[in-house]
Formats: sequence, structure tokens, C-alpha cells
Amino acid sequence: MIIAVTSTVLFEVADTPTTMRELPTLRVEPVDVWRRRLEFALMKVTLENTDKIVELETATGRVAARVWEGTTANGIACHAYITRIAVAEGDDATEFARDLAEQRKPSAAVAAIPARLII
Repeated sequence: MIIAVTSTVLFEVADTPTTMRELPTLRVEPVDVWRRRLEFALMKVTLENTDKIVELETATGRVAARVWEGTTANGIACHAYITRIAVAEGDDATEFARDLAEQRKPSAAVAAIPARLII
């Protein structure tokens, strides 16, 4: 479900963009109020790929994931298990592929992550 902000009214958008209905239970507030709330709620993370690969065991099987390390906009260290990453169709992926091929050594904390994790 997507919440869309228009110039004056908040809408709930179903799976198809053509089915849009006004939410009667929500207060209608000026769009700048909602934009400020959405900006506050967003989390921005900068990640770098490492050469560490782990195997994630899920309910549907096993999948390889590369461990990426980074920080939030507020400087909090974090890591992510990335199983798939792609460039939008039609975009030039040359630079993306070159950057993706460069991998750094993981930090000691990430290097200590077991090679097999159960999710």
C-alpha cells in the first residue's frame, strides 16, 4: 500500500495506480506538514560492498548474500545482506558494474559474522 500526498489531500493507493480513494479516517493537513513528516521518517544509509559473502538459510531455501557495510546519515554504523542489486533497465550499467567489482575488506565485526545464517 502506498500513501500518496497531493497538493491538499492524502490518498491511499491500491496495487494499481488507477484505483485511488480518499482516506476518510485520516486528517487532511497541508501537504507541507506531511512532507516534513515523511522526510523525518526516511532513513538514509550509505553502503560499501565488501568481499564477505554469507549464505542465508530462509524458509524457502538458501541464498548467497554479500555483506555491505555503511553508516546512517547520523553516523551509526550498520551492515546489510544484499542478495540482488541491479540497474534500471535502459540505464548504462558500465560504471555501476565497474564500481560493484571493487570490494573492500570487511571490518573486524563483519568479518566475524558466520558464513551461514538462519533467517
